[in-house]
Amino acid sequence: MQLQLTMADKHVKSTDMMTGRAFAALIALGLMGAVSPARAADCKPLWTAAGPPTQPSQLDAERTAINTWRAQVNHKYGRAYADWDKAGSKKISCEERAEYFFCWAEAEPCR
Repeated sequence: MQLQLTMADKHVKSTDMMTGRAFAALIALGLMGAVSPARAADCKPLWTAAGPPTQPSQLDAERTAINTWRAQVNHKYGRAYADWDKAGSKKISCEERAEYFFCWAEAEPCR
């Protein structure tokens, strides 16, 4: 005995297949979008480093704090993790002390 599919049956089967493909595509896109670049990278725990409180401007103090962060992370984890541009959860905080600025940089070292 041979079964014949009517046009309505063919449409349902075709629609089910397209819905399944669309669903799979949405899941794939959702999973890809759920991972942030920082999370996709290989990161170490948050690291905080402070520069000396001897900089005459806040900009100089920020640069010094970042350079101190880079040097300490390089020493602890290696050069691949010491890239401030690739770091996650970056934050720079500063205080003015007398006529000098003091800043510290914290971030997750990532490669």
